[in-house]
Parts: sequence; C-alpha cells; structure tokens
Amino acid sequence: MLLARCAPRAPGVEVLSVRDADRSMLGGQIMLEELGVSFQAPRDWRMEAEAGLKRAAIGSFSLEPERLFYRDDGMGFCLLSRIVPPSGSADADPLKTYMDELARKFKTGDNISYKNLRINNLPAILLRITEKDDLLYKFIVDAGDSLIQVDFAFPVSEFDDSVLARMKASVSTIRCTR
Repeated sequence: MLLARCAPRAPGVEVLSVRDADRSMLGGQIMLEELGVSFQAPRDWRMEAEAGLKRAAIGSFSLEPERLFYRDDGMGFCLLSRIVPPSGSADADPLKTYMDELARKFKTGDNISYKNLRINNLPAILLRITEKDDLLYKFIVDAGDSLIQVDFAFPVSEFDDSVLARMKASVSTIRCTR
C-alpha cells in the first residue's frame, strides 16, 4: 500500500504539494488527530468555534462536519468534513462509490465538472459545481484511514483569481499525520 502511494503520477492528474503552496496566503495549521490529517485554511479566514452543523446523508454515506471557516467579509466559507461509508461496507473503492453518490445528487446538466488530483501523494478528486449564483468546490481526499471532504463555497460574483489562489494554497496543505 505504501508503494502505491509513492507511484508516479498518472497522466491527467494535477499534483498539489505543500512545498508549492504560497505561505503568505495561509493561516495556522489545524491538526485533526481523529482523522489523521492536518490542514491550513486560507489566511484571514476565521474558524467558527461552534458551527452547530449536523451530520448529513449523501446517498448511503454520512458526512460529519469537523471544522468550519468563514472569509472575513462573510462572502464564502470552507467546511472540512469526515466521509463515513455505510456500516458493514466492504467496498473496494469507497472514493469512487462516494463520487458516484455525489454525481447523482448534483447532476443537473452542465453544472458539474471533475478533476483528478494528488495532494501530497494522497489521491483526491475535485468537483466544481455551479448552482445559479453560487460556486462550490468539493475536494474529496483519500487519507488512507479516512476519507475527507473540503468544501469551499462562494457567490459567483465574489469568485476571482485571488480566491482561487487562496483555495489552491489551502488545499495543498492537506497531509497525513500518521
């Protein structure tokens, strides 16, 4: 399994690395011991101490919110969640199964696009979803012992190159801690 994580990148896979992240765009490091990962939200985004978010169902999977961050201007947020497969599931590829569930939930025409990623040698998938006035980026990461999802949401009118750069820098910091 360790050798599979060190394999060369496949064609068509974008590679993101903490080494390439612009540190001036990043806030402090957040350790999520229970998930075995660390993460840095964009600089000047505040973490909500008590988000009050509840577990949500995506098909047969559960999504458990772990951390919520807001832009200082209130025009966007970042939600880091644990993806929990169905109990008793022995799915050989839970990442693919979860992606299929998401596609069924959000597919309403040309509003969704996919990209394969490797984030610090972790397999990941990016979904970009456009719904009316909102833009949602979902980064789904296979962190070995857990699946995590990092959602960035913005009004389309507020999305620009600087928001994209901060989001990319932030996602590039997802790493296993185990």
